[in-house]
Amino acid sequence: MTSILWTLLGCTQNLPYIPLFDAPTASTVVPAQKGTWEQPLGFVANRRSGTIVPLDLQHNSVLSDQLAAPFLRPRGIALGQSREIADIHMDAPAEDRLTAYAIDQKSQTLLQSPYIVGMLPEPQVVTPTYGDITFEDVDASGDTPTLSIEGLMPGATTTESWRVERSDRANGWWVTGSQSGRQENLLYAEESYISDGEEIELNLTGTATDGDRFLFTTNTQVVEYELDGMPLQLEEWDEAHILISVWNAERSESWLSVYNKRQQQEIGRWMAPVDSQLGTMTILNVDGKDTLWIADQANDRLFVVELSIESPMTSTHQEIGTLGPITDISALQTADYTHVYVASEQRVDVWDVQNTQWMHINPLQDFRGGVDLNSPVIGIASTQQSIELQSTSAWLAPKEDHVVVATLFNGSTIMIEGETGCIATVPGGSSLSLDGTAYGEIQFTDTGPVSNPQIYVSDAGTMLSTSNCGGVLLDEDWTVTYDGRTGDWLVKGSRSGEQDNRAHLDARYISDSGAFSFLMVNGGLPPTDGDNFIFSTLSNVLELSLVTNTAGSTEALEIPAAPTTFVDFEDTDGGWDNAIPNQYALIPITNTNVVVRLNLETWIVEHVWN
Repeated sequence: MTSILWTLLGCTQNLPYIPLFDAPTASTVVPAQKGTWEQPLGFVANRRSGTIVPLDLQHNSVLSDQLAAPFLRPRGIALGQSREIADIHMDAPAEDRLTAYAIDQKSQTLLQSPYIVGMLPEPQVVTPTYGDITFEDVDASGDTPTLSIEGLMPGATTTESWRVERSDRANGWWVTGSQSGRQENLLYAEESYISDGEEIELNLTGTATDGDRFLFTTNTQVVEYELDGMPLQLEEWDEAHILISVWNAERSESWLSVYNKRQQQEIGRWMAPVDSQLGTMTILNVDGKDTLWIADQANDRLFVVELSIESPMTSTHQEIGTLGPITDISALQTADYTHVYVASEQRVDVWDVQNTQWMHINPLQDFRGGVDLNSPVIGIASTQQSIELQSTSAWLAPKEDHVVVATLFNGSTIMIEGETGCIATVPGGSSLSLDGTAYGEIQFTDTGPVSNPQIYVSDAGTMLSTSNCGGVLLDEDWTVTYDGRTGDWLVKGSRSGEQDNRAHLDARYISDSGAFSFLMVNGGLPPTDGDNFIFSTLSNVLELSLVTNTAGSTEALEIPAAPTTFVDFEDTDGGWDNAIPNQYALIPITNTNVVVRLNLETWIVEHVWN
């Protein structure tokens, strides 16, 4: 009866609650209409639990892969708690099948695991099996205990070897899986036992002495492929091939492994130049031909590879020097531009493919790179379609563009305009603060004899003109102080520091970075030493750093993983209408153990899985 209840309910009264996510670190999306799937499906890999959780992105729920009991959590894919899953890819080898590929950095292997193997009509997942149970009487004492396997759990059980060993010191039996690790729960004779992650249910009778052990295996058709080095990223090249960047530290060699999913074998390698270490990559069509852009993590450069899929070793490449070390890369190709985006330290730099140069995003700065994001970048992803931005152009016209979503180490998620490389902002863009010291105005303090310099107010009623490029103007307090010795004004920001450019009466002032400008006019009574203006500025960038979870509590998003972008369709008339596609980002939050679905056009979190 225990086994039947465990199978139906997915738990027992004595088991601790197992969260849906446990350090979610990677995600991927199977687009709608791929195979028999009418809705986009999300898949999230968990680094600590070693599971891949399926999500129904259209209905903001976990994927119901048990039609007879849709209230149960999905069975998903179990790869083993001892693994270190760094990246995943989902393949549809047939219309009614889904197979997972993952790179395990602990075993340095590529993993292949079937998930859905058919539809009858509900999804058919792999049924776990187990092999023969053998007993080793270590001290030849003649003990003959019996171990039986009462249950295996789809979505928890994986392919591995198990050892159940008697410990006199613990007065019980330690249960250890080659991929699930040593279990915290001890097995005791004559008592039903379920492993920590519900992988196996056991029952043991009889007695044994210290060190005696049972050995058996479980099987869910997970296959390991040796990679001969540390795998760093997984990328789909086409329907039949995936690419894996690999680094062998002992030989100081790096290569791109080309794996054929249909033949289920590595078909070749492209060896990277000496002293390089291949990492993150993206694919871009240039002049009608797909090219692979891949980062050299040991040197500040990109390799642009014309990949020969039939003979990878003969592939040719070019090199592009970058502006710093590379964290992640993505690409966009539109009718107006072709850009490669490189996450580097606290920036996202933009390579203009057509003009073969790094874009000078802020021409008033000498550095030809992206704006400072104030935190290291974790990952970036470009969108499949353009969205209507909330800000307007310099001519107040509506802006529509593709965007790049970036997750940052400080827990924030931001959005970068594809064409300009600037950070997307709220309507109106950066501005003078309406709160704090400035109260929406620039305040003047007269410290000596009466003076009356003024900041000119434009016809639009503004005292401060701010940069149209989001991220150039920061959230900070400013002081503009008259220097009686030099006869000009010292400008200093609480974050930007003292500016090289000094302000003068009756001349428009522009800050060093071009973040803002103002016109200070003479009021008739000259300024004296120490007179000052104070004001505050707001960047007003679109930023996601907090969410309300399903319990109604506000949670900070701690360490978001790299985002995955996808397109879904708005529900307009009680059914899903393909005429109104929306652009979204799926973002696993590693330390908070949640996954969010973010509408990029409205900048609203439409769902939180936790």
